[in-house]
Amino acid sequence: MIISVMNYKGGVGKTSISWNLGCFYNLSFRENDPYGSLDLLSGTNTTLNYSNIENNCIYDFAGFTDELTYKVLEKSDVVIVPTLNSLLDVKNTINTINYAKKYCKNIIFVINRYKNGSDITELVDFIKKHTGINQYVVINDSKGVLNAINSKKSIFALSEEKNLNKHTYKSILECFNKLIRKVEECLKN
Repeated sequence: MIISVMNYKGGVGKTSISWNLGCFYNLSFRENDPYGSLDLLSGTNTTLNYSNIENNCIYDFAGFTDELTYKVLEKSDVVIVPTLNSLLDVKNTINTINYAKKYCKNIIFVINRYKNGSDITELVDFIKKHTGINQYVVINDSKGVLNAINSKKSIFALSEEKNLNKHTYKSILECFNKLIRKVEECLKN
């Protein structure tokens, strides 16, 4: 399995999504950003190997593409494009999706760090209209994701540590489980 997580815009949560999905699926991690942080989380060298595209890997692509990006995208089973609810993020998300869909048919966009109460219907419809992609997931804004990253654990592992954590992280776990179900749907296609 190869999952790529990308957006030309930085700060949209690519690494936190990559980390949590990679841990869930027990994948290795690769990133094209020499200043990326997956190596700190995983304790391994995550630098992209330009001579080899790895299977059973999650690729975290920073805000740029290079000569290997399209080769990885062609082999990707799923491409996940996270975004936030802002004009700059949406513009870059649309550009990223339209680039990625040239190489991979299974694309999921993620409305990340969603704050309850804000209306995202317009945002979702706008992205769908300009990309033709209908698969999306909403991930709520949660301190749980930051807690997981800071403890170098996935949200799944953190929630299993204490019974109280299952309740504390219930909402964010539901969001990531929805993303996993979408990924599984794509893998069946």
